[in-house]
Amino acid sequence: MMSIIICALKCSGKDLRLLFIPFRFDVMLDQKLKPWLIEVNHTPSFRTDTPLDKNIKKQLIKDTLRLLNITVKNKKKILRREKFKKQ
Repeated sequence: MMSIIICALKCSGKDLRLLFIPFRFDVMLDQKLKPWLIEVNHTPSFRTDTPLDKNIKKQLIKDTLRLLNITVKNKKKILRREKFKKQ
């Protein structure tokens, strides 16, 4: 499945460094605290139903952007490079 997603993204002509796809992993712990993967969701909801839910998802997005070093400066740099390549 991942190869299909990557192929679709590459065929779109977009710079993959500008894309981020979140996944949600549902895990259950058994009585010995061994984790079991139940489901992988490639389109997790970012809807917030409670203040706690909003805080958790807001921090998740902030942390993700920081870890990926996604900044306005970097995005503008990549877009300028793409524009130059098309000329």
